[in-house]
Amino acid sequence: MNEILIKNSSIIKAKSKFFINRGFTYAAFLLVPVWIPKLMKLNLPLQMLMIIIYILFICGQWFLLGKEIDHRFKIYFKVNSSLDRVVYRMILGMIVMIVYFGMLGTILPSELLKHFYWGTWIVLGLFYSWPTRGKIIEETMSRQFIEFKFLDPFEKLLIFLLGLFTVVSLPKIPSLEDVEAIKLFLDQLEGLVPFFGIFFQTNNFPFFRFPELYKLALYLHFYFIGLGFFLLVFYVFLRFFISRRLALLGIFTVISAWYFYKFMNFGPGATLSSTFSLYWMWVILWCSRSSTYWLGLFLGLVGFFGVILNQHYFFLLPIQLLVYYFLFLEEKTFWFKRQFIRYSMLGFIFSILILILNYDFLEISGLKENIASVATEIISVITQKDFLILAPIGFILLALIQFRGHFYPLRQWGVNEIRVRELLILFLIVLLYAFFIENSLLEKYSVLWILIFFSLIPLELIFQSARRFSTRNANFIFVVYILICLLDSHFEGRIKGFIDMFYGK
Repeated sequence: MNEILIKNSSIIKAKSKFFINRGFTYAAFLLVPVWIPKLMKLNLPLQMLMIIIYILFICGQWFLLGKEIDHRFKIYFKVNSSLDRVVYRMILGMIVMIVYFGMLGTILPSELLKHFYWGTWIVLGLFYSWPTRGKIIEETMSRQFIEFKFLDPFEKLLIFLLGLFTVVSLPKIPSLEDVEAIKLFLDQLEGLVPFFGIFFQTNNFPFFRFPELYKLALYLHFYFIGLGFFLLVFYVFLRFFISRRLALLGIFTVISAWYFYKFMNFGPGATLSSTFSLYWMWVILWCSRSSTYWLGLFLGLVGFFGVILNQHYFFLLPIQLLVYYFLFLEEKTFWFKRQFIRYSMLGFIFSILILILNYDFLEISGLKENIASVATEIISVITQKDFLILAPIGFILLALIQFRGHFYPLRQWGVNEIRVRELLILFLIVLLYAFFIENSLLEKYSVLWILIFFSLIPLELIFQSARRFSTRNANFIFVVYILICLLDSHFEGRIKGFIDMFYGK
């Protein structure tokens, strides 16, 4: 009896502590209207810091929303990395909030929108603050990053360099004064539909009455949300095929590429629109490992996310359904396939509604023009990053994995042949789609991540061979490639741009 009382009292104490911590967090957020006028008096670095904290809070809410949807629908899936759940839940929560805030901003006048906006956060704050399940207390945010507790010194060095490059690679703040001009600058590919702009305006409602802060929030959103999600999705995508160490090297190669930094200064919005090929391929590979048809909902919503980034991606929705039904769900029953397709229809319906509202913008480029555009991008990226010369070798190795029995070096490679075959099918679909329908699917950052992925494949084989003889050999090779990335990064140019942004005339 005494043990039961002690146990119950400890649960009450833990729940009370959890409720107080969450309550203070949401109370501080609800005081944003009070703090914003004071924020106007601060200097630029402090203003940026406060807006970044706001963005991180919003990302946390996306994660909690995705986690709640995950729990309600009892979605089960296999993971390669502890970050898989974080990425999946944040993206799911983000898309749901895009739909919700986009609809509110479209339907409601600004007078009512204010009450609905703050009412939404009050309801969510109360809901998330009260621990209705003991598992909520146990599943802290730090537990989601448990994989990074086992990093070796070289991997910790890469994490430090990633943080440093993220800060110093901030693109220049445009000197434009008009908000619409800022939007056009950030989205030079002009693919984002107005619905996304409505969501962004609602999502950053506290800043909307202060044009300077709103433009800064717009700028930081495209950089940190676009870049952060891009790197996270690329990391979990790489973990399907290569080790954690090389996956970290892969995302460091992305952010250290001078091509990446230069284009970031000309159009930061492309971190969302031109990276959708990565989101699309990752979600298809990831959902095929699920043990529940409810993940069809996530697949459809990601397709909808692609449509609001660029309406030309609409035709990827029927393609992904066909690919799933006939190729990726071969071992599932007819009933499972039907249910999976059924739940993915929600995203398909949302996408059709977006097209109906913006039908006059849907145009398709010519085949020759698309091929020339993709070829130009590939040549441009390879010539600016010597490391990417390994990409053709990586593609050949992946193609030969189906015949690994005839090649001794490939026999020891612990990669799933079925997964590689699915990957090559998706690459072929993306290539043909870029040629015949929309070349932006293989532009800018899409070309960059694909070339980096193929370039890492030979390194994976080299690392596995080196570890069999000596760990020192693998460490030496790893350090050499870090140095190669640093030498190609033009780090001094980034530092100069970062200093000029705050102290330049």
